[in-house]
Amino acid sequence: MKRIKEYFSDKTGEQIFSLFLLIFIVVVMLFCAIVRLCGGLWFTADLDSVHEPSQFWQDRIMNILFAFELTFVYKILCRAKWIICILIAVLQTILIIFIPSELAANIINLALYFIIPICFNRNWFSLLESAILYALQLLYSVLFLVGRIGILDTDSAYNFIVSVLGTIDYKLFIVALYLLIKYFGGIKLWKKKKRLIFQTDLRTKKE
Repeated sequence: MKRIKEYFSDKTGEQIFSLFLLIFIVVVMLFCAIVRLCGGLWFTADLDSVHEPSQFWQDRIMNILFAFELTFVYKILCRAKWIICILIAVLQTILIIFIPSELAANIINLALYFIIPICFNRNWFSLLESAILYALQLLYSVLFLVGRIGILDTDSAYNFIVSVLGTIDYKLFIVALYLLIKYFGGIKLWKKKKRLIFQTDLRTKKE
């Protein structure tokens, strides 16, 4: 108990709140991930009786979730203000909507993923950060795909309601990563402090 008091003695109210918010998000994320991977709780419910929205609204809901994810991605990579990250995420989502080819949309989306952070940070290290974050998301996505099918039948696994429920822990993963970086100032991959990735003090000191 004494060590805990000493640890929090030099922390601001915002830092303490961020830490407890991070812990809460991680706990909820892990709980949702376990439920999904084990096919429990809401994944065992009878979803046939749940009325699905029209295809238009299904697409819009997925667009909103995508913009939500992009907002935190660019908050991590660009170190820009919230309003700027939200605007970029919304504009990129709208752009992707109007590209008819899924392959072309994925290529453009990936290109923007690397180009936009460079426009803000203007250094080669930004490419490495984008690559690392993209790899983390890709690895989690593989887990997501496996977990979606799990012990569920294929039809249920690709049900719209199941798809939305199955993205909860993935979206929380991005939020938790942002909170982790915000609280600790970055993620250390090397012994030297200047070699932090996603280092927050590049831009956010002005925020």
